[in-house]
Amino acid sequence: MRWTDEQDDVLIAHAHLGPEGCCEALAAETGAVRTPQSVQRRASRLGVSMARMEECPRCGQLRPSLNGDTGLCETCHMGQLADRQAAERAELSRKLEAIKRGADDDFEREKRRYNCNRQANRRLKMRLEKYGEDSVKLSKGLSNA
Repeated sequence: MRWTDEQDDVLIAHAHLGPEGCCEALAAETGAVRTPQSVQRRASRLGVSMARMEECPRCGQLRPSLNGDTGLCETCHMGQLADRQAAERAELSRKLEAIKRGADDDFEREKRRYNCNRQANRRLKMRLEKYGEDSVKLSKGLSNA
């Protein structure tokens, strides 16, 4: 059986699947039954590489192999690792800022409390100086009576 242009097109389009994969693609798309050896020979005559290539699910590029853990090509795998590191960095930065804000809030609260008490003491001292200690005691004694 002779090779048709349609079969050649299917062979070229599916060459990355290897000879066995091309046989299946030819049978499915054109109905032609070819052996892996005949597919290999035809590919050689056409100058098409039959090296198995896998398609990266993220970027769609054909690569000789994909990462065993993620199933991605090297570029996408490294990009995924970089994304994870960036997310972890953002989370750590957020936590650090929360800690800093918490420490600043505590400091500001204590500073306000200190200033409030300091001002109240100052006012009381001024009253004592103005009225004298004896008059303050006298006014307290009169108010209780």
